[in-house]
Amino acid sequence: MEKAIADVLMDLRRYQEALQAYVEIIQVDSTAATAYLGAGDAAWELGKIHAAERYYLNCLDRFGRDGAPARLLERIPAKSASSSKN
Repeated sequence: MEKAIADVLMDLRRYQEALQAYVEIIQVDSTAATAYLGAGDAAWELGKIHAAERYYLNCLDRFGRDGAPARLLERIPAKSASSSKN
């Protein structure tokens, strides 16, 4: 699955399908930081907050705190964020 398709699914608010698409991307490329971000956003929209936090932390591990989008830093608990790479 291509990230562009997953992003379109997010734009269409088809969050469950988008989450599955991002997970498929992660299974192929576990270094795809933007796929972790997308999965986190999709899970967040579905109300799967703990799953979203896990995806966000994986994204943070790949982007680093300085490169992370503001929404990611706002959505994860401060304690969890401080244990990730800076």
